[in-house]
Amino acid sequence: MSRMRLVRRCGDLSNKRFHHLRHTAGTSFANDGRSESEIAALLGHKTLAMVSRYTQVQPHAKARTFRESSLAKRK
Repeated sequence: MSRMRLVRRCGDLSNKRFHHLRHTAGTSFANDGRSESEIAALLGHKTLAMVSRYTQVQPHAKARTFRESSLAKRK
């Protein structure tokens, strides 16, 4: 069974291609706070420019990243 058939069995993805899931995965990794170099390695990209095409960091993720950073913890 192909990967796409297996994915389609898991939900209503009949109009999606496996490639669409790369964008979803890239965005999820970015929103979880993964670095661009980590995302590049996970998605198999050779350049960080390609990573930016596959990710859309949400505002709440940016705020969380800052709150968890050492900059926000300085007094």
